[in-house]
Amino acid sequence: MKAESPNDIRYKMCVLAIRRIVPGLLTLMVLQLLPATPVHSLHAQPAQAMVYIYNGPESELDTRTRYQADILTAILEKTRKKYGRYILKPAVPMTQDRQAYELAHNTGKITIIIRSANREYAGLFRYIPFAFDKDVLGYRVLLIHRGDQPQFSQVRSLEDLRAFSMGAQSDWKDVAILQANGLKVVSGHSYEGLFEMLEKGRFDALSRSVVEAGDEVEAHVGATPDLAIERSLLLYYPIPRYFWFSRDESGGLLAARVKEGLDEIVRDGTLDRIFQHDYAAELAALDLRRRRLIRLDNPLLPSGAADEPGHSQDGTLPSWFPRPQGGGR
Repeated sequence: MKAESPNDIRYKMCVLAIRRIVPGLLTLMVLQLLPATPVHSLHAQPAQAMVYIYNGPESELDTRTRYQADILTAILEKTRKKYGRYILKPAVPMTQDRQAYELAHNTGKITIIIRSANREYAGLFRYIPFAFDKDVLGYRVLLIHRGDQPQFSQVRSLEDLRAFSMGAQSDWKDVAILQANGLKVVSGHSYEGLFEMLEKGRFDALSRSVVEAGDEVEAHVGATPDLAIERSLLLYYPIPRYFWFSRDESGGLLAARVKEGLDEIVRDGTLDRIFQHDYAAELAALDLRRRRLIRLDNPLLPSGAADEPGHSQDGTLPSWFPRPQGGGR
């Protein structure tokens, strides 16, 4: 290979220098043609999206979080103009105890929990004390073996109901509520496992919300063909769902946006419309007003929670109960 002469080397050095200088000169020329812009805006980044990671479905067959996702979406859309962009997504499946740990330690794996009011959470988290679900979760029907209907038809009181065993997931608050009312509880470790346990006769009944039971029977009828909704009873214990946030500054910002949006969707009727859209058909199918109502106490409620709108402390049924076909109260 021919050695480069001193002149060749000097030429290449000049070319490299020009290549480094020219882009800078072009940039200065372009900036001179632009209108004057404050320095801080040249470097400003778009506002970060507010991230809402909520407790989502526990299995592919789990539809229980549909309503809360619809409500959260409406809340965040109503506040988009003031607060900007958002990300809303379910957390990876984890137990309720794990969800509480992750939120309390602000790990970022979950940033909002939607769960029933309870004293434990009230001591750990900030929350919005409003029953955004109209306390519908507190009205319960039983999932049973189809052939057991005659026995349940004889139940007239809580004392009668104590003759049967109830299933519940081990980390559900329902376990303590049912036990406090003198009911025998058989606990399972997973949501899907409860349906298998009922099918195998490990317990007599599974207490489910009036807006959960229909979907759950439909989703599991293939694997548990004898699964049925008990036709005569309606249980009630107050368990309004709240939005729970971490107590740090980030949790405060997330909560402030949700509180403002929640107030707005209540005021303009959006919450009522979502409730009817998501739940009306399921509620109508259960003929709720013709069932025998059995009330249970909830010793886990935080102070004042039982006074939230939607609770039936005076013995009347809430306004969202559908009227029975053919009339009736």
